[in-house]
Amino acid sequence: MQERFMELFSQLSWDMSFTQSLFALCILGLSFLTRKLFSKLIVKGLYKLFSSNREQGVATAFLNTFTPPLGLIFIIGGFWIIGSFLDLPGKMEDFFLHLSSTMTTFTVFWFVYRAIGNFGFLVQKSYKKVSNELSNFIATILKFFIAVLGFLSILESWGINVSAFIGGLGLLTAAVGFAAKDTIANLFASISVFIDQKFKKGDWIKTSEVEGIVENIGIRTSLIRQFDKALVVVPNEKLANAALTNFTRMTNRRVRWIIGVRYDTTAAQLKTILDRFKAYLEKNPDIETDPKRVLTIIRVDGFSDSSIDLFLYFFTKTTNWLEFMKVKEDCALELKKIIEEEGAGFAFPSHSLYFEKEDSVEQLAS
Repeated sequence: MQERFMELFSQLSWDMSFTQSLFALCILGLSFLTRKLFSKLIVKGLYKLFSSNREQGVATAFLNTFTPPLGLIFIIGGFWIIGSFLDLPGKMEDFFLHLSSTMTTFTVFWFVYRAIGNFGFLVQKSYKKVSNELSNFIATILKFFIAVLGFLSILESWGINVSAFIGGLGLLTAAVGFAAKDTIANLFASISVFIDQKFKKGDWIKTSEVEGIVENIGIRTSLIRQFDKALVVVPNEKLANAALTNFTRMTNRRVRWIIGVRYDTTAAQLKTILDRFKAYLEKNPDIETDPKRVLTIIRVDGFSDSSIDLFLYFFTKTTNWLEFMKVKEDCALELKKIIEEEGAGFAFPSHSLYFEKEDSVEQLAS
């Protein structure tokens, strides 16, 4: 390919007269100058015009998409004028016309390529369920196919046998695919992760191997920041097939306590303690007690060796860990206050020892 271009450029220097070369350079210079003026004056004016528009995002995306490819039209026009209106030898005329045709093809595919990236936000705006990661993934795949299709179109415009090229590429792809089967498996796993939406960037997830915050979801791997601040790179195939807990999607956080009180606590005291604590939970704005949303259980659970066990099972409204700890602390302090006010006490492990002394039995409690 390089030798072909060198041959064409050698023809350019020998077959064009000085006047033709000078005129061609003037046309190209004027084309680049016009493109520069277009970028400086018209495009900047349009950006200022749309800056106060309600649909500023759409207008900016439109300008970002059209401006660079549109600027190439002036260059394409320059090559087309040189090839069409200068009295050039046949090969040189074909070269410039071919070059303008190639740049036109490149401009069209470049415009589509940029449109995919710049208008991706409209997909999320129209389809609320489409995550940012999924839209970016789809955009990456589409960009790849557009780039390949544009490359093949340019090759075909220069007379290269694309069918033979694709056939050879197919054999190469099969060989590479066999060697990179793990990468392909991760690619399809990425598609599964995006479609199923098991997690997204910023979620707190846990598997049997890793737990932390998702920092990035790539085509092949995902980055998980553990709570010790270590960064773990996990192949998407493992995340797609693993049993995964997404803590970020919790609706409420659960508190589950088994509290032991002393055996000398009376039945009336037990009932009062449970009723008062249940009433406290129902009045607490940080606790969710709606039976349609959560299950709340405040009951006597059973009798242990050294205590009467109370089973306290309820949920907080917040899922934020720090806020959850504060609400749980308030509940713990209130429970202790209630137990103390009712004249009861918390149990602790204890044993009773019995000693024989003559005909009587003496009990020593410890």
